[in-house]
Amino acid sequence: MPHKQPRSVQVVIFAETDGGREFLLLKRIESQGGFWQSVTGSLEDEETHLEAAVREVREETGLIVSAGDLID
Repeated sequence: MPHKQPRSVQVVIFAETDGGREFLLLKRIESQGGFWQSVTGSLEDEETHLEAAVREVREETGLIVSAGDLID
């Protein structure tokens, strides 16, 4: 299992629509607080923040993004 670093990422996923900007929020299960949040996660081993962001989006949403899809 990869070692988690004491650094993390937060990724806000949004889409521009005719009604304005819409944001994706994920609801945690009740045993984990049941609150709504954006995609978040800790860096693993020698991973960069950008690499962690790409991985966390895939793991938490199933969306496949590349580093070029993200805005810093």
